[in-house]
Amino acid sequence: DPGFVSFLGAVPRTMDYVEKCWRPSILPTYRLSTQGQCQMALENRLIPAFGQRRLCALTRFEVQSYFGKLLKQLAPSSVAVT
Repeated sequence: DPGFVSFLGAVPRTMDYVEKCWRPSILPTYRLSTQGQCQMALENRLIPAFGQRRLCALTRFEVQSYFGKLLKQLAPSSVAVT
């Protein structure tokens, strides 16, 4: 989103995007139980794995590989990718 890039002045890190855009605008649209699950996934998995990376630097292969590894560690129902 070009507006988002100009808002931050550069392509944001994943954690900056989550904090400044996703949490305030998207997260509240989910049911409370889903919000809790999303918060846990972000804090325990996604931010540690990708938080310092710029969004433009993440590749599809990296993300798919990450979720593939999670599927080996966790029950498939807890690694829902939508």
